[in-house]
Amino acid sequence: MSRFIDALHSISPARRALHAPLLAAGLALSPAALPALASSAPAGDLESLRPGDTLRDFRLLYLYEGPTGRADGARFACARHGFLVDMLRIQSVPQAFIWIKTVPDSDRGEPHACEHLLLGKGRRGRYAAALEDMALANSSAFTSQLRTCYHFNTIAGIETFYEICEAKLRALLHPDFSDEEIRREVCHLGVTADPLTGRLSLEEKGTVYTEMVSSFEKPWYHVFDPLEKLVYG
Repeated sequence: MSRFIDALHSISPARRALHAPLLAAGLALSPAALPALASSAPAGDLESLRPGDTLRDFRLLYLYEGPTGRADGARFACARHGFLVDMLRIQSVPQAFIWIKTVPDSDRGEPHACEHLLLGKGRRGRYAAALEDMALANSSAFTSQLRTCYHFNTIAGIETFYEICEAKLRALLHPDFSDEEIRREVCHLGVTADPLTGRLSLEEKGTVYTEMVSSFEKPWYHVFDPLEKLVYG
C-alpha cells in the first residue's frame, strides 16, 4: 500500500490536481501485501486501524469486515483530491482494478480511443506493456458508458505487482504517445492487395475502427443499441 501511495506522490502536483478528482482506484491485494500498509500505520495488522488514521495524505474512511467479523479491507481517500483507494484481503494473487470517470462530451469515441492508447503506446505505454509480459502478469481493459476500467494481476509476487502498478499509473497520468500512433491505432487508410489479381486498393484500418466495425456487425448490437437508447436517450 505504501508503495502504491509513493507512486501517486511521484506524479507532479499539477498533474495530480488535474487528474485525481477524475480517478477512483480499487486495489485487491493478497495477504502478503498487508504488512506494507500496517508498517506505515499504527502498530499491528489491519485490525489496528481506525477511521481517521492517515497514511501520508490518505485518510482511512472505514474498514470492510469479512463474514467472521475480521477486518478484511479498508477504504482510503486522498485528503487533497478525493482519490479513492479500496484495499481488500483476498486469498489470491496481487491484483488491481482502476477505473476512471470518462463521461463523453461528443460521439467521437475519445474514451475508447484513450483506452487503447494509454497503456500501449508511447514510451511509457510500451514500457508498461513490456514489463507486464516479462512479469507474468495478465490484464485487460474496457470502456463503458461513463467510465474506462483497467485491471491486472501477477503471479510474480508483491514487489513485481507494485512495479507494474507504478508503471501503469505513470502511463495513465503522463502519456507520451505521438499523433501518428493515435492515427494508426484509431483509424487510417492503408494499402491492401487483392490476393487473386494483385490489384492495390485503399482500405480503412486501425484497431479501434476494426473493433467497432466488428461490434456493429454482431446481431446482439442491433438488439441492445435500441434498448439502451430507450433507457438512456
